[in-house]
Amino acid sequence: MPSQNWDSISVRAEKQGDARGFFHFRIDEAGKLYQTSAWKAGQPSANLPGAIHILLSSDNGLDRPTMEQTASLSRTISELRRRYGIGESRVHVDRGEEQVESYSASFFGR
Repeated sequence: MPSQNWDSISVRAEKQGDARGFFHFRIDEAGKLYQTSAWKAGQPSANLPGAIHILLSSDNGLDRPTMEQTASLSRTISELRRRYGIGESRVHVDRGEEQVESYSASFFGR
């Protein structure tokens, strides 16, 4: 992958049928992690060029991630933070129309 200055991680969830837009990684309901060609090529997002984008996909319309997605997301974020020196405060979860909140507050109740 070409060198890129990754400085944050952005997580969002999409239900089946939603426009999925740009992302680098996708985690399905079973917790399986997929890399996109955008990640393999080191392609940044036009909107947030330093952000690594992770999509949690849901085919059954659940509002919350599955336990498997949460476990896979936690491992993925830990590895990306370690590899690229991304601080905890630079990991954000997009809750749609709600405010974007930190990963810790969103998934661990902080």
